[in-house]
Amino acid sequence: MAQTTRGNVTAEDVLAAADAAPDTIPRGYASGYIVNETLDTTSYGTLSYAGTLTRLPVRPYTVTVDCTVGATALQATDDGSGYLRGYDIQGTIDYTTGAVVIEFTDDPGDGAIIYVSYHQDLEAATDIPKIISKLSTKGVFAHVYALKDTIGLESSYALRRRFGAIAEDEMASDLIAAINSELMNTVVYYANANYTGTVNWDNTKPTGVSYFDHEYADDYVFAKAA
Repeated sequence: MAQTTRGNVTAEDVLAAADAAPDTIPRGYASGYIVNETLDTTSYGTLSYAGTLTRLPVRPYTVTVDCTVGATALQATDDGSGYLRGYDIQGTIDYTTGAVVIEFTDDPGDGAIIYVSYHQDLEAATDIPKIISKLSTKGVFAHVYALKDTIGLESSYALRRRFGAIAEDEMASDLIAAINSELMNTVVYYANANYTGTVNWDNTKPTGVSYFDHEYADDYVFAKAA
């Protein structure tokens, strides 16, 4: 169970359970990579924009700023020293506080979203997401299968001398195979008894497929079995 709200996960969400589907499939919960976090939206006549990133501290050399102005995609990346450098777009970033300042060379107009992608420095972070494991007890009603086998000492000795096999191991394998066979036959029986509708398998060889490949294809095998 999640103990932190992060990414697409809310605190108290069940992330994994043996008897039920999870509340959500985690994305961006344990990962330190943040993709396209919105910094700001441009407005006509304004060249400078500022904002603060949410996952701190930020790992140097991992920051990318993207903004599409009209049909032009602008991008700036950090140089590891706190400067964001790009063509017609530049700025600064404070890796500790997450403060970002962006400067456009030309007016970006209205409505262009400024996105920032970056890695959180998890080694220095204090907000590592947390989960808690809970144990619940439920009754299990199982179908019991049991078989036994016997082998004489003389047969056991002969098996070892002639084939180098241990009788106990061979008996165990045979018993397991027999129980598995009964289980699979039971599954097939109930599947056949409860199926609805019909399925027709065509064993006609497709154009461009050799007879050898065709006879080993699932459709051919199923058609022959039917």
